[in-house]
Amino acid sequence: MEQASSSTRSWHETALSSKGSLVVLLGEPGEGKTVSFTTLAQRMLEDYQNDPEAPLPLKVRLAFYEEDRMTLTELIADQLRLGKLEIGADDMSGVLSQRPFYVLLDGLNEVPNHLPLVRELNALMSKAPKNQYFLSCRTADYGPIQEQLPAHQAWQLQRFSPDEIKDFLE
Repeated sequence: MEQASSSTRSWHETALSSKGSLVVLLGEPGEGKTVSFTTLAQRMLEDYQNDPEAPLPLKVRLAFYEEDRMTLTELIADQLRLGKLEIGADDMSGVLSQRPFYVLLDGLNEVPNHLPLVRELNALMSKAPKNQYFLSCRTADYGPIQEQLPAHQAWQLQRFSPDEIKDFLE
C-alpha cells in the first residue's frame, strides 16, 4: 500500500498516471478523503476543459446509495441529474462505456452494507473497462472488502506532522 503525504510525489499525480483501473484512497475520519477527491475532480475537470478527449470526471457521493432502493448505476445517473445532465439509469451503462470517464466514488464507509456495492462496482468495471475508477473509504472498512475488489492500488492518507503544518501556515 502506498503512503500519501505532502513530502512525496502527489498521490493525485501518481494515481492519474497509473494504468490500473481502480485506485482506493484510505484514511481515518476527517483525514481529508473527500477534500482530496474534490481536489482531484477539479484537476481532472481542468484537464478535460483543456482536452475534450480526456476522461470526464464524475464524482459520486456513496452516502446516497441504498441497496434496496437504487443501484450504483442509478445513483450515478441521479447525481448527474443534480448537475443538470439528464441521463436515465438504463442509459448510464452505455454512456459509461462510450467515452472515457474518471468515476470517483466517495465514502464507501457511509454505505451500511459494503458487499452489494462492491459487487455492483465489479460489474460496472467489467461493462465499462476503459474508465478509471477511484474509491474512498475509511481504513477500518477496507480490510473486509479488500479481497472483494478487483485488482487495485491502495493509497493511505497520512496526517500532517506539526512541522508540516507550521510550514504550510508560514
